[in-house]
Amino acid sequence: MIKKKYIIFVKLIIYLTIIMKLNRAKLINVLCSIDNVNLIKKRDWDNIYKNKTINYWNNLLWEKIFQHNSINGSGIDRYEFYDFCGYFCKKEDCDRIFNMINDDSRCILFSEFDFFLLHIDDLFFTNIMDCLELDEKEKKEAEIEKARKLEIEKARKIEIENEKKIKLEKAKIEKKKLQELLLNKNNNLKNNNLKNNNLKNNNLKNNNLENNRILKPSLNENITPYPTPESSPNNSPISSLKTNNITIKNINKNSYKSLTEDSKEEKNIFTILYNKIVSYFK
Repeated sequence: MIKKKYIIFVKLIIYLTIIMKLNRAKLINVLCSIDNVNLIKKRDWDNIYKNKTINYWNNLLWEKIFQHNSINGSGIDRYEFYDFCGYFCKKEDCDRIFNMINDDSRCILFSEFDFFLLHIDDLFFTNIMDCLELDEKEKKEAEIEKARKLEIEKARKIEIENEKKIKLEKAKIEKKKLQELLLNKNNNLKNNNLKNNNLKNNNLKNNNLENNRILKPSLNENITPYPTPESSPNNSPISSLKTNNITIKNINKNSYKSLTEDSKEEKNIFTILYNKIVSYFK
């Protein structure tokens, strides 16, 4: 597993080495702008820069410098460095840069070049690494890929915004439906209460009418007519007297019967009233 990862890492380095191109004029211009090297180390070899270690970028830059036709061997001597700088800077600047990187030996080795890159300021280091540029073809492909990613991101943002709008519209519709449901429920409740009140009022009116009908005294009384002399079978005095006696007895009997029935009717009336009152308050 470790061996596979190492092979993949090596292939990646080779691929990046091929597609990266050194802008020599830009590199020499940056080197000319550096005045001194810090005694304190500004970065370590295992620090991360653009998703890669500092050691990776230092090695890559060293390899790109050695791709120049004027440099041979494992180091860069002074005359090779003159050829490398060419007409991009003066001889005095070439000597100053060469002595700033290497002041102990006749040529610049990778260890001295690496030491130089680890001790310069961050701005100079960034500017030097920016001299490693993508090839024009690769650069165009990278720009196309970047534009494609931006389009995808833009489309994703639009999709998210549309989803938010749809959710908001759904929430508004649900809220409106709920409001209408509550309004209909309140209206139905009011209508039911109104119907119940009307029904109660009608029942109360009917009860009052029934009570008034029961309590109203009867104006039609049964009056027993007295017999006339013409209606008696015999016109004799004795017959008339007997007839009168019988009539008086009938009157008394009917009067007593009428009083008894009136008394019973009054009792029934009060009983009915009492029952109705009790049933109303139950």
